[in-house]
Amino acid sequence: MKIRIFPFVKIYDFNSVYELLRKELADFPAFKLVFKEVSFFQHGSNYVVWLKPETPEDPTIINRLQAKLESLLPGFNELSNKSPSGFQPHLTLGQFNGKREAEQKIASIQAELQPIEFEVSEIYMINRNGEVPFSIENTIKLSRKI
Repeated sequence: MKIRIFPFVKIYDFNSVYELLRKELADFPAFKLVFKEVSFFQHGSNYVVWLKPETPEDPTIINRLQAKLESLLPGFNELSNKSPSGFQPHLTLGQFNGKREAEQKIASIQAELQPIEFEVSEIYMINRNGEVPFSIENTIKLSRKI
């Protein structure tokens, strides 16, 4: 799962931002994340189908991580200010043109979905030039305390 901070950090700032985040997040705990529920929301004329993350040991940890990142990077809070409900953690699966198509896709995914569980122990600073896939520029390790 990605936690995105918008606007993106400029590549020439990566090293200084990396050092700041590495230092300030050194004690932020790793955490277990589970995906077992599919949902959707409307985004413009499209419907975004997504997996809802759950963190059973600490239900607020993703939002706390987002808030911590925003506090360290003033002005990088677009996703928290985008809607009245604030930052909504999710993993996008796809976009569909109509609500019915999105609901059908959700039903087919949910019927087959087994819970997906893993530990979030690192944060990646990613970069992309043009249309090529993202590449990992830096890795920030979280504390191993779960």
